[in-house]
Amino acid sequence: MTILRAQVLSPAAPFHTSHLVAQADELQASRRRLLTAQDTERRRLERDLHDGAQQEVVALTVHIRLLEDMAREGGAEEVADVLSEIAADLEAAVDEIRSLARGSTPPCWSPTAWRRRWHSMRKACRFRSK
Repeated sequence: MTILRAQVLSPAAPFHTSHLVAQADELQASRRRLLTAQDTERRRLERDLHDGAQQEVVALTVHIRLLEDMAREGGAEEVADVLSEIAADLEAAVDEIRSLARGSTPPCWSPTAWRRRWHSMRKACRFRSK
C-alpha cells in the first residue's frame, strides 16, 4: 500500500482534508484582500494624479498660452513660438499623466516624444543666447 493511500484510509484523513480545505479558504480570502488593497491603492493614485499633478499642469498650460498671446500681440514672434512649444509639451504631459493614471505606458517614453523635446529645448536655448 502506498503512503498516500495509507494516509487517505487512515482515521486522521478527515482531519487532514479539513485542514487543507481551511488552508485553501484562507488562501482565497488572502487573495481577495490583496486584490482589494491593490484596487484601492490604484484608485487613490489615479485620484491623486488627477486632482494634483494634472490640475497643476493644466493651469500652467493656460498661463503659458496667455503669455503666448501677449507675446504675439507685442510682436515678439520668437518668444511666442517658444511659449507655444512649451505649452505643447505641457499638454503632452497632461496626456502622460492621464495614461499613467489608467496604467498604460506613457507616450513620453517613445523615441518621437524624446526627439520633439530635444528640439524644443535646443530652440529655447538658442533663443536665450541671442
